Amino acid sequence: MIKIVVADDHDIVRQGIVGLLSREAEFEVVGEANNGLAAVELANALQPDVVLMDLTIPELNGIEATAKIVGACSQTRVVVLTMHQDRAHIRRAFEAGASGYILKRNDMSDLIRAIQTVVQGEVFLSSAISRVVVETFVGREDLPISGGKSDGLSHREREVLVLVAEGQTNREIADVLHIAEKTVAAHRASVMQKLNLKNAADLVRYAIREGLVEL
Repeated sequence: MIKIVVADDHDIVRQGIVGLLSREAEFEVVGEANNGLAAVELANALQPDVVLMDLTIPELNGIEATAKIVGACSQTRVVVLTMHQDRAHIRRAFEAGASGYILKRNDMSDLIRAIQTVVQGEVFLSSAISRVVVETFVGREDLPISGGKSDGLSHREREVLVLVAEGQTNREIADVLHIAEKTVAAHRASVMQKLNLKNAADLVRYAIREGLVEL
């Protein structure tokens, strides 16, 4: 069961999201928040698997709330659910530690897939913002890496890196490469360590900047 907190200051929107998620057998909505402070407090108290976070909420905006949740709740993933698709909001959300970014105009199936994806430690990018994400991250020089090249990786590690950056889950990568899911996880951890990457979002940015993937 995936435990979810929904944070949105528009009651109708929030209640609608909760109602739709409640229809899914694998989801349990454990809390609702109408402001950023309440979202942080609920995340600390309930330790949900996922927080769906609107960006324009009162008392503590979604960016700041995301940073606090990610900093305090290591197992909780934040998926931004917003109307904003501009470069500044996207960049700030991922810098704050968000694992996913989806627009409110997307289909419910996309939201379900976003939740399922981030709980596996992957990054979910709404197709509607993928071009903006590429333009935002390409050319960044502040990404922490060791030497700036991927040639320190083995062939298998490079394969895993590319597939992760393309949005494949560990299970999907295991099927593609015909190896065990645990082996994929081990290769992925090795890639992160060798390249001095902190999370999956860093990995995606690295792969895009190095020209290993195209979105």
